Amino acid sequence: MPSLDPSTASGRSATHFDIRREGGNLIAEFNSDPAHIRTVRQAVEEFCREAGFDEVSCHEIGFAVNEAVANIIRHAYHSIGQMPIDLKVRKSASEIEIELRDWGSGRMPPSEKLSCSLSECPVDPSPGGLGLVCMRALMDELTFEPRQPGMVLRMRRSKDRRPYIRVSG
Repeated sequence: MPSLDPSTASGRSATHFDIRREGGNLIAEFNSDPAHIRTVRQAVEEFCREAGFDEVSCHEIGFAVNEAVANIIRHAYHSIGQMPIDLKVRKSASEIEIELRDWGSGRMPPSEKLSCSLSECPVDPSPGGLGLVCMRALMDELTFEPRQPGMVLRMRRSKDRRPYIRVSG
């Protein structure tokens, strides 16, 4: 298992937290404290609104980021706090791309959760058992790139995709 020392993982302190705009992108550098998830999700949702996504799509993208960060904390860092996570969100005229980087275990998600649809995946009764499946349902594309150490997750969502969640009224 790679070192989980945050001072060597990315060269910054364990208490570092920063969300900023840089060159038209949204950049967030934060640690693996679950208390940061809401702030990061809200920043991504606001960025999506500014990029021209409808409100439901913004919430769906925010939910996917929420689940991705929770998975990093739980699976890559084994719920160890103060570990670094980087987020970069890029927008274009037609889509948004989200990149999350961790320096954790680098373990790939189970292949059955990468290939099944929401309706056909076996239900994992443990808390968090459907996060990856929901991320796949809400985003157009998910790719995992193992690094030494850690992982990069890229998610894409096009503006012309209809929201997965239907709102009546």
